[in-house]
Amino acid sequence: MDTFTKQPSEQFQISISFLDSLADNDTISSYTVYAYLSSADVTTTVIDSSYKATTAVLITVKGGTDNCNYRITTKITSVLGEIYEKDIQMEVREE
Repeated sequence: MDTFTKQPSEQFQISISFLDSLADNDTISSYTVYAYLSSADVTTTVIDSSYKATTAVLITVKGGTDNCNYRITTKITSVLGEIYEKDIQMEVREE
C-alpha cells in the first residue's frame, strides 16, 4: 500500500492512478472514495472533494488528527465493466 504524509492544516490533491490496471482504450466510468480511521468511516472529515479523470481519481484531502493513519479506499468501474480497488495510507503528522 502506498503512503503519503500531511500535516493536519494542509489541504491538497492526490491522484490515484488506475492506468496499470485498465486495458488499452479502457477508461474509468464511475468511482467511489471512502476514508477510514480503524474501521470508522471518516470520509467527510478528511476528503474535501474528488473527481475522475480518464485513468485516475483525483482526491483533495484535508484535516486529520495528528499521529493518526487513515486508509483511503478508491474503487472504480471501467467502461468495459471491470472493477478495481486501491488503498492508500494517509499519515497525519504535525511537524
